[in-house]
Amino acid sequence: SKTNDSRIKETLNKLRLFSIIAVIVYGSLASGSNPVSAGRLPIQFIAYFVLSTGFLVKFHDTKRGHLEAILSAGLIALGIEAVQAFVPYRSFSMIDFAVSFAGASVITLDHHLGLVTKFVAVEDELIERFLA
Repeated sequence: SKTNDSRIKETLNKLRLFSIIAVIVYGSLASGSNPVSAGRLPIQFIAYFVLSTGFLVKFHDTKRGHLEAILSAGLIALGIEAVQAFVPYRSFSMIDFAVSFAGASVITLDHHLGLVTKFVAVEDELIERFLA
């Protein structure tokens, strides 16, 4: 039924979002991870773009949804930086935060291109085929 299908999609979207957050938190706080170097900045940028994309799916593809996605990803980035200030082998870094926030902000381009919307439509179609 449509209600059951929508619940499954919502559950998968939440699982994806929590998984992305878990990977970012682990990568940011794990003792084996080095403080951000120039080589890691692109990875961090992409990670927060992916995170804001996950939030956009949750908040829906609207102008307000884009803003909520960016702010949510930005708040997570700021929270991680704040926690790192208290971790002995890490430190608070405005450069880290700026790179994270910039990566999250790239999602605004999607409002004009619609790539996330197209991806979600393809994903929904695949889920429907799987459930059928």
